[in-house]
Amino acid sequence: MKPCNVTIITETDGSSTTIRRDAEMKLGVLSAFLRYRDEDGSTVTLKIEKDEALLSREGDYSLHIPLKEKTKQKAALGIGGSTGEISVLCRKIGYTIRGGTLMASLQYALDYGAELQEMHLRITAREKRTEEK
Repeated sequence: MKPCNVTIITETDGSSTTIRRDAEMKLGVLSAFLRYRDEDGSTVTLKIEKDEALLSREGDYSLHIPLKEKTKQKAALGIGGSTGEISVLCRKIGYTIRGGTLMASLQYALDYGAELQEMHLRITAREKRTEEK
């Protein structure tokens, strides 16, 4: 695992938020693993390999969202020790790995039964240069 800087832009139903964190990542030819701590101490991980991704969060609330392009799957959302199941429809997974940099785009919809929440994550992670570590 190498130290990196990550920027995540989250678009949810038309509104956008941006976060920047220190993180660590491991890059392969067609795979990436990224992990960072959120401000509240929660651990967020992203694993990408080929046309699949797994987004997880452990902390004050938990998420376990498996993504496979053009596939609907079960996801888990936990709050206050209770975990519920929701469906997630992955629309598109795109990513590029080059020269110590990961650029990824994840488009999916969370299906809560009565409503769909459209999500688009744009992630850029760059290995820290020696002087930044």
